[in-house]
Amino acid sequence: MPLIDIHVLGGGFDDTEKARIMRETARACGLVAGPRIWDTPPARMREVKSASRGGADPARASARALTLKSGA
Repeated sequence: MPLIDIHVLGGGFDDTEKARIMRETARACGLVAGPRIWDTPPARMREVKSASRGGADPARASARALTLKSGA
């Protein structure tokens, strides 16, 4: 049985978007694992506090993530 663990930057997604991310990720897992798994794959989402995570270049923070999301 798979366990889907999703991490997102805090403040980057509203509740509707987070639910969709979990649903679509579980659906993709089910397409690979089979329909019996798709019915009840456990998934959880963790929000990482803004500026508590970095990348190679540049550091990822909620403000930057929101800018990228908006396409600006």
